[in-house]
Order: sequence, then C-alpha cells, then structure tokens
Amino acid sequence: RATRARDEVMAIVVHDLRNPMNTILSAATIIGNSLEQQAEKAIGSLNPALSADLKECVEAIESSIKTMDRLIYDLLDVARMEAGSFSIQPSHVDIGALLEETLKLCESQARAKTITVTADIPTGLPPVSGDRDRLDQVLSNLLGNAFKFTPEGGRVMVRARELDALVQITVEDSGPGIPAADLPRIFDRYWRGDRASRDGAGLGLAICKGIVDAHGGNIWVESTGGRGTTFWFTVPCAAE
Repeated sequence: RATRARDEVMAIVVHDLRNPMNTILSAATIIGNSLEQQAEKAIGSLNPALSADLKECVEAIESSIKTMDRLIYDLLDVARMEAGSFSIQPSHVDIGALLEETLKLCESQARAKTITVTADIPTGLPPVSGDRDRLDQVLSNLLGNAFKFTPEGGRVMVRARELDALVQITVEDSGPGIPAADLPRIFDRYWRGDRASRDGAGLGLAICKGIVDAHGGNIWVESTGGRGTTFWFTVPCAAE
C-alpha cells in the first residue's frame, strides 16, 4: 500500500511540475532571443562581459530544464507502466536504418572517450513492428550506458540479426562488468548498482524493459566482472 501511495503521489507531482518548468524554459528562451537581437543590432546597452555572462546563464538554465524534462518523462513512463496504461504506437520500422541513425548521433560520446565503435548490421533486415521513437529510446539508453561505463580506449559493439520472426539487437561493451549479485535487479526501477552515486535515478533500464515488453519482445543481460557487459533485446518482425 505504501508503494502504491508513493507511486500515485509521484505521478501527480511529476505531472504538475511540467507547467512551471515549461514557463521557466519559455522565459529563458525569450531572454536568450533578446540577447541575440541586441547583439545583432549592436545596441550596446549592456557591457559585453555582462552580456556574455547572461548568455551563459540562459544556456545553463535551458540545459538544466531539458535534463529535468527528461527525468519527468521517465517518471511518467514508469508511472504508466506500473498502472498498466503505458502504450506504444506501432508501425513498420526499418530497424537497420534506425540503428545506423542512433549510432551516428552517439559518435560524439564515443570520440570523447576514444572508444572504438563497431557495428555488424546486415543489409536486408526485415522491418519490425514497433514504435520508432520508443525503440530509439531503448537503443540510446543502452548505448549511453555502454559509453558511460566503458573506459577510455575501450570498445563497443552493436549487432543485429534476424532470428525466426524476430530481430535481435546486441549492445556489447568492454567495461568493468556487472557483479553477479546485481544482475537479478538490473531492470528494477529506482535501483542503481553504485548506491553511493547520485548519477541518474535508476530508471533507464526499467523503462527499456517496459518498452521492449510492450513490443512483445524480450530483453536480458549477461556480464562477467572485468570482461564487459552484453545486453540483448528482441522485437517482432512486421507482418507482410
């Protein structure tokens, strides 16, 4: 009962947070646009150094609000999954093209840590029946975790293959691995292996599982300490 009450309160609070956050973001955008217009017109009513400081503050506000917005959507997704009201909008998705696009967007993360990314994505993969945005969310989360936990100079491998009436995606890294005792809880919501860390809310993998479950697929993980981690997930092929 306490867990249900907490989740209900969380869902209400998170929903109500969206309006003031949108107001803050709108105000920051207006200030940022005003500063840009002032610079273009060379009005010069503000000290250049002050103007630069204000611009930096606006950018910090916008970045923080976007981070908070992502967390709010994550919390809302978890609340919907717990309530059984989470849904997807399926269509025919070119999974190969989606993988290539997601990998391209992650290039800067890989470069920042000199991580080698290799992909084994065969041509001619059948389309899958899925929600493109939600599948991109799963891929981005798994890749983001792989880059986060892989040390500099490490490697990340992405594979895809057709398996009966499914497409199976694999994301493998050369990070430190996950302790065996933690593996059974890896998809639990609000759970983080490093309890001392305040990085993240422990929702990403729980949401990944909820999305894959909603597609009628499966997601699982294998890991060996000191030898990296591999995530797999499957998505049904689209009916012809």
